[in-house]
Amino acid sequence: MRPDRARPFFLFGLVVLDCLIVAGYRAVGANHSKRQVVPTPPKAGEVRANSKDGLKYVWIPPGTFMMGCSPGDSECDSLEKPSHQVSITKGFWFGQTPVTVEAYKRFASATGQQMPSAPSFNTNWTDDNMPIVNVSWDDS
Repeated sequence: MRPDRARPFFLFGLVVLDCLIVAGYRAVGANHSKRQVVPTPPKAGEVRANSKDGLKYVWIPPGTFMMGCSPGDSECDSLEKPSHQVSITKGFWFGQTPVTVEAYKRFASATGQQMPSAPSFNTNWTDDNMPIVNVSWDDS
């Protein structure tokens, strides 16, 4: 190939190489120049309100505890024996109160869920202060 015909390919190659160098620098520079913001984990017993259902939840941190009947307790059910050590590997938020119909309605509206079938003692879910019932395992 004649030198005058090779020149455009050479210039194109330089432009591509320059773009690759700049892109690589930006990728590496971005990782070094930005500080990683790690959210502070909740503290044991911390309480927060959930915006979807309006209820308060308390943080249960990972840890180990004894589950089952305490020694000397005469009112233990056979399913509570023997007591044994349990480890929770991930923390979780636990509701401080039972979930009311009103709270579940807010949750269902916010997430597009259907209300479960209403019980005979709260037809058409008219009493918003009652606890929600008939919720499936997956929905709970």
